[in-house]
Amino acid sequence: MQSAQYPDAIREFNAYHKTRDTIHQTEAFYLLGGAHEASGQLEPAEQAYLAYLKTNDVVHRDEVHFRLAVHAQQAGNHVAAESHFAAVVEQHPQSPHLIEAAWGRAENRYAALTAQTQEPDSVSLRANAELYQDYLATKDQKNAGLAHYHRGVLLQQAQDRKQAIRELKAALKTPNTEYAPDAHYRLGWLHVQQQQPKQAILEFQNYLKTGDANHVSELRFQLGMLHLQIDDLKAAELELEKYLETDDRTYEAEAHFRLGLLYAQDGQRNFEAISELQKARASDADYRDHPEVIQALVTLCEQSCNATDRKALLVEVKDNPKLSPKLREGYLVRLTQLRTDSGECSDIQQELERLPVEAALLMRAKLQHAHGVCRHKAQEWAAARAALLDIRDFPEYHAEVYALRRDSHHELQDWKGLAEEVAHAHETHPDILESGDYALWVEARRQVQDGAGAEQAYAAWRTRFPDEFKAVDRLLGWVAVREQLRETEPRAVLYRELLALDLDAETRTYVHSRWIATANELPVKERVAHFRELLLLDLNAETRAYIHSRWIETAAGLSSPEERIEHYRELLTLPLDTETRAYVYSRWIETANELPVKGRVDHFRELLAHELNSETQGNVYNRWIETADGLSSPKERIEHYRELLTLPLDTERRAALHNRWMEALLQLASPEQRQQQFTALLAAKLSPETRSAMIHHKAEFETAQVNPVAFPELLGLAENSEDRKQVAAFWVEALEKLKSSKQQTEGYRSLAENPVVVRKPELAPTREYALARLAELQAASGALERFPVLLAETKDSQTRRYIAGTWLSKVESHEDAELRKREYQKMLSQSGPDFRELRSTALLGLAAHHAENGEPEVFPELLK
Repeated sequence: MQSAQYPDAIREFNAYHKTRDTIHQTEAFYLLGGAHEASGQLEPAEQAYLAYLKTNDVVHRDEVHFRLAVHAQQAGNHVAAESHFAAVVEQHPQSPHLIEAAWGRAENRYAALTAQTQEPDSVSLRANAELYQDYLATKDQKNAGLAHYHRGVLLQQAQDRKQAIRELKAALKTPNTEYAPDAHYRLGWLHVQQQQPKQAILEFQNYLKTGDANHVSELRFQLGMLHLQIDDLKAAELELEKYLETDDRTYEAEAHFRLGLLYAQDGQRNFEAISELQKARASDADYRDHPEVIQALVTLCEQSCNATDRKALLVEVKDNPKLSPKLREGYLVRLTQLRTDSGECSDIQQELERLPVEAALLMRAKLQHAHGVCRHKAQEWAAARAALLDIRDFPEYHAEVYALRRDSHHELQDWKGLAEEVAHAHETHPDILESGDYALWVEARRQVQDGAGAEQAYAAWRTRFPDEFKAVDRLLGWVAVREQLRETEPRAVLYRELLALDLDAETRTYVHSRWIATANELPVKERVAHFRELLLLDLNAETRAYIHSRWIETAAGLSSPEERIEHYRELLTLPLDTETRAYVYSRWIETANELPVKGRVDHFRELLAHELNSETQGNVYNRWIETADGLSSPKERIEHYRELLTLPLDTERRAALHNRWMEALLQLASPEQRQQQFTALLAAKLSPETRSAMIHHKAEFETAQVNPVAFPELLGLAENSEDRKQVAAFWVEALEKLKSSKQQTEGYRSLAENPVVVRKPELAPTREYALARLAELQAASGALERFPVLLAETKDSQTRRYIAGTWLSKVESHEDAELRKREYQKMLSQSGPDFRELRSTALLGLAAHHAENGEPEVFPELLK
């Protein structure tokens, strides 16, 4: 159809519709719309197309929707355009307009979202992005780059940064460069948001390469900040300087601030840094009072400005009302530090006085600290310690304040104050104290002669630094303190510790001596316990001997002899030297002498069971003998003498005991008892002298008892001639005391027949006397028949003649003539020169008898 024909066609189609015929109605609407469209009559064309769409015809439906979409798009009705494009895409997937419809649908939705006054929501943004994806799914390349670009923009707005980055990078891979600057710009910011500074830098640099000028100033600044993030300080400095060369002032203050910090980091450009920071403050009111800017400026000024400029700056900012109280306090503290360094103590004090009552404790503490330090530097010791007193328990100042106050006390020689300072630190924060502080504590207490305080200091010292007390000197110092106190056991504890260390000989001996001296201050029981403990140690001979002597003295001072002796016993179990051992024994002996006899002798017995030297043993013997001698009962004395004699005595002492025994037995009241003791004593092994004396006394006793029967045995005990003679003499004396002639006869016969008497020549006179007395007694008793026997028993001429004379005298006086005759005849039988007189007298007597009886016939025989 020619363009000139469209009006006619339009009239005819309208006329047809008026007929209300429906056979060609659908086709007529479609063609009518096309005619109007071709004639440039878009509104009637749209009405015709919409009327067509109300029919059920589908032949031209995709075409109609497409044409309506194009008309709406041209009219700026993006919503209607998107709707018709969507109908094509969704209802007519085989339509030849599918690709254009998919693209138009996405673009019109994008245009509609862009036109909204409100920020699109994430769902809408993602939905639009999906429409572009539907277009990209067609594989059409005509608008692929723009589709990726728009998807990137939409996803960036929807905060899907990773996918947005992928889409924008995909867009940049297409030939179209129209949107490249914005894509690079957007990619840079996406990487910034993803905290990928290196990628962001790359994209911003790519943007600058495009030649686009819209964002140059901004990106110079952003590149500077990004280079700061990756510590590429030189590049950051360069970019920020380039930014400041532009006309943009958006980031001017921040750029100056950052450059100031960069110059400061250089270390050699502090003055440039200060200049940049001052420019930042000058270019923006916010930066003039910005805390970070001021802090950097103060720090740089502290490093490079003179004291006057630093003070001026700090005076300015410390009262800046736009800064937080905390910052202002910090600057006041810095100003105070400057004043401290320059000795402006009064200014610090004035600041303290100006502080409001409600000022923070820590702030006040900082000024007090500075004031104290200032006074300390000025050697104003009293003022320094006073200024620091209130803050000594602040954790921030424990260590420093303690040291300053300690030094002040020391300089003032306030020993009490110094000691209390260290003690307070130990109680509240001991971790700040060194070993030397405890040494000062000890010394301070010593200076005021406070032994208990020094002891407390040492104890605290040890809790903090136990290893220090493995040193000999440290323990010796502590011992010296404890030796000033009354308590002794704590000293001993340290002595023990000292002796467990590796001491040289001199020190070890010194510690031993101090322990001994301490022990001497104790009651006896505790003192001796320490002596025992000491003696278990490795002592030199001199020290060991000294302890022994102190122990002996301790024992000697006891009032109870038994207690003393208990100590002597224990001492003697120790390895004493010979002299000391002998002395202990002597003390034991002397102490035993104070006891009653029984107890005393028990101790003598116990002593003698020990291995005593001869002198000590002799001393015990002598004391025992003296004890026995002092007894009133001879029987008791004898018992002791006899017991003593069972011991290994020397000859002299044994003889003395035998003599004492002998003397004691002579004092016994009962003869029977004396007799028993004589027997026992004589059975002992006596010395010759004692035996002689004993035999003498025994003989004397038996004589007094008129007990001649004891003499044979006694005579047998006599070992020398003199004793035998004495015994024989007493025997004779005893016999003479007998009142019975018969007993005398038997006694003399026993004497005469005694083997000892018979055998020993010195007893011959006694025997002869006995025979003579027998002759007398027999004569007196008329026992004439025994005379021949008597005469046969002796060869002594004198005795024979005496016996013969006695016999003859008795016979001659006898009245019985026949008896005389018989006796004369016996006499004539005696031969030998000693009997001539006897025979002659007997012969005459016999002759007279025969003459009287008229018997001459016998005379011849008599004459022969």
